[in-house]
Amino acid sequence: MSCRSCGQANPPEARFCNGCGARLTATPTVPEPRSYTPRHLVEKILTSKGALEGERKPVTVLFADVVRSMELAERLDPEEWHRLLDRLFRVLADGIHRFEGTINQYTGDGIMALFGAPIAHEDHALRACAAALELTRELGALAAEVRRETGLDVTVRMGLNSGEVVVGRIGDDLRMDYTAQGHVVGLAARVQQLAPPGGVTLTERTARLVSGFFDLLDRGEQSLKGASAPVRVFDLRGRGPIRNPLERSRARGFSRFVGRERELALMDSVLRRALSGRPTVLLISAEPGAGKSRLCHEFVERSPDVRLHHARALSHGHTLPFHVIGELGRSLFGLEQDAAAEAVRAAVERGLASSEPVDPIALAFWLELLGAPAPGLVPSEVAPEARRTRLFHSLCALVQARAQREPTLLWVEDLHWLDPASEAALEMLTGRLLAPEAGDGGVMLLATTRPDYRSEWSAHGERLSLAPLAAHASSQLLDDWLGSDPGLSSLRARIGARARGNPLFVEEIVRSLVERGALSGERGAYTPVAPVEDIALPETIQAVLASRIDRLSPRDKDVLQAAAVVGPAVSIELLRAIVELPAPELTASLERLAAAELLVPADLPDERAFHHPLAQEVAYRTQLLDRRRRTHAGVPGDLAARAHLAHCPARDRPHSRHRRPGVPGPFRGGPAGRRAARESPRSRLPAHLLWAPVRRCGGRRPIPRLRDACGGARRGIGGRNARVRDARRAGARPAGGRPPRARPGHRGTSVDRAHSESRAAGVARTLHRAGVLSHLVGPGQRLSGEDRRRPGRSGSAPR
Repeated sequence: MSCRSCGQANPPEARFCNGCGARLTATPTVPEPRSYTPRHLVEKILTSKGALEGERKPVTVLFADVVRSMELAERLDPEEWHRLLDRLFRVLADGIHRFEGTINQYTGDGIMALFGAPIAHEDHALRACAAALELTRELGALAAEVRRETGLDVTVRMGLNSGEVVVGRIGDDLRMDYTAQGHVVGLAARVQQLAPPGGVTLTERTARLVSGFFDLLDRGEQSLKGASAPVRVFDLRGRGPIRNPLERSRARGFSRFVGRERELALMDSVLRRALSGRPTVLLISAEPGAGKSRLCHEFVERSPDVRLHHARALSHGHTLPFHVIGELGRSLFGLEQDAAAEAVRAAVERGLASSEPVDPIALAFWLELLGAPAPGLVPSEVAPEARRTRLFHSLCALVQARAQREPTLLWVEDLHWLDPASEAALEMLTGRLLAPEAGDGGVMLLATTRPDYRSEWSAHGERLSLAPLAAHASSQLLDDWLGSDPGLSSLRARIGARARGNPLFVEEIVRSLVERGALSGERGAYTPVAPVEDIALPETIQAVLASRIDRLSPRDKDVLQAAAVVGPAVSIELLRAIVELPAPELTASLERLAAAELLVPADLPDERAFHHPLAQEVAYRTQLLDRRRRTHAGVPGDLAARAHLAHCPARDRPHSRHRRPGVPGPFRGGPAGRRAARESPRSRLPAHLLWAPVRRCGGRRPIPRLRDACGGARRGIGGRNARVRDARRAGARPAGGRPPRARPGHRGTSVDRAHSESRAAGVARTLHRAGVLSHLVGPGQRLSGEDRRRPGRSGSAPR
């Protein structure tokens, strides 16, 4: 046993240090990560381990430790202190894993946990704050128990910070190596030291992500060790008034509702059929931020005569069985969230009696789900599967009985986060509603999900896919956010190009510009403060898209990331060479990515393009630089060039007399070249990708023409320097300058002439003829040192 004070090694049974005499405290055994991580998280991490390693992840870091731990350890026997820490760690681990966080390391008397890594979560900050509140309550109960047993006050403080980390190697025992970026972990540790005993403190960066969802107390700016500037911190005090993103949009002020008239008309027609006595099921599918919830909200607002029952799947709902069914049942029974146990029992019994004879097994199950259990009603001999089936039958009978009395609309959000039990219940409910013998009740089941969700029951109803907003609708939305200031015209166009018709992306981009101070004023009347050089990707959008990508299978994710390295669009032939998959497997993967609306067929045949440009940006930036370089180097040069040339019109292709087959040739100069560059997508492949054969020039795949070109360039540089030096030594005069003094052997050669002669054999001209440097110049630009052509041949390639 090592002494914490002096580091002296002591016998295991020693109670005091043999070196300094300090009392020894037992260090708790750090368990293997696999032993305390829930099974579903273990399987999720290990099955996609290869795809998760070496990635950047937006996360929220949570630090927790015991206040005055050294003082408490001295007052307890080492064995008792060891047992106390074990109890504490169990509580912390359960709370972290409940919200799908991972414990990165134990810190002696505390833990460091991550939300959003190794598996990305779009709401990592919300999960971390929710876990911190739950832990505060549970640790408070543990502290009260310890106080009764030992008389000691054991309190835990927590600190949170959000930022980006890099996931390193993931071992089979789930041990992970993380590298912090930008003081993310360090700030979380410093903020934890500012937290009051039993409290939670978080940074401004985390507070921005959870504003409204939680009650925060602003403590102002604090000077922290290691931070170059004061950091604004907040105390987490409890839940806020906002429960979901739709409520946050309502609190901020809904944006203008545009571009969804056709979808509203279709939903109205489905509802009319339901009210006529034919129950209907409608599933709305769209990418995150497309406006599914807002569309349903507007639909409900325009249908005041229909009784609404609403439930929403939680992002961490996979660990909460029946949570959607419980929420839907609470609405059907007319219960508030904070209803007392007696009120819950009375409402459930009354509701079940109105539909059919009360099933005591179903009644007991409902009371358990709603937090008012009645143990005497649960027969011990009933199997769990039988209890679940009778609960589902009870739900179906309850819905059909309500529909007989009044028009009923069931609205279930975010099916992609359903737990298996709730999904099975909705499958049975859908089958009962759409069955021919269902009766004439007026009920409509409205559900929303993302494109990557697939289930058998959802195929039985009608499906509505929301497309991105059209150009005129996006323009109206930008008018609502930015206003009509003429100085914002260029910024409007750039925001529209990046958002690509996604209402959430428009809102978040504008909000991030306001927070950065690039815009001043108020919504609908902003004015530019300074030129916006770059529109940064907001953290909220990055987290949403990264979470979608992480839910892909490892093979599909690998294909998507390889395509992101190439660019917004990629040929299937080039993609097959990068990922090295057989054609049938690559085809199946591309079909799944197209169904998820991530990588879809492009305008050109045998090509795929990203459905949204920001998806390509996130898939690219989450990869480490080394991985991008490996992808670049793995592309055969001739294949990359052929893929590149396939996008170029004939007039923009290399001249046949001075190019190596399969290598991009020169850009055309002058007006004709600029016109061709505007019409040609030749910049679709990044230049460093086309340089793959250059890196292999001296290795396994030499390129003689490039080697000769480089030699010619080197000789051209030397010849040019020698001629200029000789001309100056000979007294040559620059054009328009004063004549130099006459010297013996002076031939009247000017420096301009020497430059002109050397230019013909210079670097740019030589490599240009080799056809390997032209793509590095840029659309419509001349190569450095290239001769000006005659006016009649301004667009021709150099001979």
